[in-house]
Amino acid sequence: MRLFVFLLLMLSTVSASFELKSLHVTLAVNPDGSAHVDERIDIFLSSPDDVELYNSGMTINDLATWKERIGLGDIRYHMGMAQVDIKNIRIRPQPVERCSTVSGACFSALLFDYDVSSYAVNGTTVEGSGLFTTEKFKPRTTRYTLNSNALSFDVTTDGDIVLQKNFILTIVLPKDAKNVYAQPLPKELLTMTPPFNGAYTFTWENTILPKFEFSYEREESLESEVIQFFQSAQQYVSSVISGPEGLAVIFICLILLASYVYIGKTKKKR
Repeated sequence: MRLFVFLLLMLSTVSASFELKSLHVTLAVNPDGSAHVDERIDIFLSSPDDVELYNSGMTINDLATWKERIGLGDIRYHMGMAQVDIKNIRIRPQPVERCSTVSGACFSALLFDYDVSSYAVNGTTVEGSGLFTTEKFKPRTTRYTLNSNALSFDVTTDGDIVLQKNFILTIVLPKDAKNVYAQPLPKELLTMTPPFNGAYTFTWENTILPKFEFSYEREESLESEVIQFFQSAQQYVSSVISGPEGLAVIFICLILLASYVYIGKTKKKR
C-alpha cells in the first residue's frame, strides 16, 4: 500500500504542470552592508492535480524540496552561497487563489526570506565575501560597493546579469545613504541627474545589466565615531587582559599603582 501511494505521488509530480509567472527579489540593506532578502515567486497551477500536490506540501520548510516538488529551477536562493552567508531562512507558501471553476487552475505564491552577510572566521571577515565591500576612504565616511558576484541570476557569455521577463530586482538602501552610483540606471532614475541623494529604492526589471555596478556612501556622526573609539579601546584592553600576557600586564599595573601611592606618601612625610 505504501509503495502504491509513493508511486502515485511520484506520478502526480511528473505529470504536474507548474508555471512560473514572476519573480521579485528585494534586498533591504542594513547599515553595515548586510541585508535582509525577500523573494516572491508567483506560480500558475494548471490543474486540480497541481493544486492538490501544492496544498499537500504547505508545511514543507525546505527550498530544495519545493524545487523538486514543483519542478521549477528558479525556486532557489538568488544569492550566491559562495559569496554570502545565508541565515534565518523562512519559507511561507501562500494559499491558492483566483481558481477557475471550469479548469480548476489556480494561482499562488511561494514567499521566502533570509539574511545575508559576509563570511567570518574567528571574528574576521573573509575577504571578497559579502553582498557589499566597504572602503573607509575619509574620516567617518564609508563607501559600500555591491559585490555583483553575490547575485545569482542567469548571465550572458560576457558575465552580464540577465533579468528575464517578469523578473524584478529591488535594492532598498538605508535612509542615510548618499552619493549613490548605479550602472545601468533603473528606469525611474533615467530623467534624474546624479548623485541620487534622497533616492533609496532602486528597481530593475526584464533587462540585461551589462557591467552592473552599484555603490553608495554613508557618513557616521561624530558621536558614533567617539563611541566606536571607546568600544574598540575596551575590546583591545579586554583582549590584552584575557590573553597570555594578561597576568603580566595586571602585575605591572599593580606595581605602578603601588609605586605611585608610595611616592605620594613619601612626599607628604617630607
